[in-house]
Amino acid sequence: MSDNPTTKDAAPSRIEDLKPKMRLKGKVKKVELFGAFVDIGVGRDGLLHISALSPSRVDDITDVVNEGDTVTVWVRKVDTARDRIDLTMIEPIGVDWDELKVGQIHKGKVTKIEKFGAFVDIGAERHGLIHISELANYRVDDVTEVIKLGDEIDVKVIGVDARKKQI
Repeated sequence: MSDNPTTKDAAPSRIEDLKPKMRLKGKVKKVELFGAFVDIGVGRDGLLHISALSPSRVDDITDVVNEGDTVTVWVRKVDTARDRIDLTMIEPIGVDWDELKVGQIHKGKVTKIEKFGAFVDIGAERHGLIHISELANYRVDDVTEVIKLGDEIDVKVIGVDARKKQI
């Protein structure tokens, strides 16, 4: 998996220290119809919009959070110029499409073996495919000669098509 800027121990103390995907604990200070304000310890409360509470639809915020609750959130966006912090309770994916670049090396786990290759989870929205011809410097007749289901391996990105969602 790639370097994910999450943190559990060194909590930031200023809004300028916040980075997207940063994992934080916070306390719900105020609940509104559109979302909740969460104190994450940077001198400014972050907004946890109702759409960012759960992957599934939420009709009433108090079904998920209430004032005084301690919650785990991730930073979605930070606007230091406007002093705004956008938070989510939906864990972000490890690697976004715009972060994937040809030549990058990622750690991944083999999740599926096919006759034509293997699928590897590198923390992106979709698993990447290693074609059988890319598994070794020699001819491979059976994918399982080289890798097995569940193996943790290093992979190199040789192509990305965000439109087709292929790695």
